[in-house]
Amino acid sequence: MVLRCAWAVSRKTRRGRFIHFPTPKTDLAKCLRWIKACSRPHEQLNVSRINQHKVVCSKHFVGGNGPTKEFPDPVCADGSKCTPARNPPKESVRKQGGPDKSKT
Repeated sequence: MVLRCAWAVSRKTRRGRFIHFPTPKTDLAKCLRWIKACSRPHEQLNVSRINQHKVVCSKHFVGGNGPTKEFPDPVCADGSKCTPARNPPKESVRKQGGPDKSKT
């Protein structure tokens, strides 16, 4: 099967590098973000249609070279602003084994 980019109206086939969609079983939130960024009608692209043949070409990411740590998702096809990925929350002192001040 020939891979085709699922992003908006891209007609690229076998050009550049393809990045496979994240699977809903392993990362549902990321999969949903990619589906939203592609701006396809629900009938064409939804969680139940994600398989090994759903890809996005690298040119649809910030910088045009595929996902990065800062921008792991494709740019939005509807023209809305891309936001960088959030940093993971910092662990509190209590979780790191620091002194528990609630007992004073």
